[in-house]
Amino acid sequence: GMQLSFSTQKKIGVVYGFLVILLVVALGVRFWQGGNLKNSNTTSNITSSKKIEKKASWTGKISLVASATSYKVGDNIDLTVVFEAKGKKLDGADLVLLYNPKVLSAMGFSEGKSFNLFPRKDIDNTQGMVKVTALDSTSTAQFGAGKDSIGVIHMQAKSVGTTQVNFDFSAGGTNKTTLIEQGTSQNILGVAEGVTIRVTP
Repeated sequence: GMQLSFSTQKKIGVVYGFLVILLVVALGVRFWQGGNLKNSNTTSNITSSKKIEKKASWTGKISLVASATSYKVGDNIDLTVVFEAKGKKLDGADLVLLYNPKVLSAMGFSEGKSFNLFPRKDIDNTQGMVKVTALDSTSTAQFGAGKDSIGVIHMQAKSVGTTQVNFDFSAGGTNKTTLIEQGTSQNILGVAEGVTIRVTP
């Protein structure tokens, strides 16, 4: 009886040893390939697919809609802040807008109907910056595919020139322009489109 169990143990040992060797070889090949391919496509594919995965939650969009294509000095300019957040519920939004204060002057901000509270409405015409915070979504339902307005920025054409009004924005960042998703408190904003303003004499 003793001999049998000994030889079975021996067999098991051999098989086990063989498996370990196979595993080491397989891993070795994997590492070796990994090392070799560091500068080729596989790693860049991995990183780009990761980026796409992350971006999948950045479905929100904010854009500016100007009341006209061109203005004369002294004209009032209304820029409607439009957002899309299909299938999402929002807690709030932060707007940080940058403009050229030599060409445009910000006069004020009118609240849209999508949010209840606007604790921050800052205008800085020396820096060329408007900051608005909107909180407490008026809708308890998810937003549809349409466009909703956060509000309207009222500006005045100050001098002749072509200039842009842009959102200060970085995807995923929470300190600039944001659309904050309810529940996750994540910034789901993926696209922020500014507008070009032309002022003629």
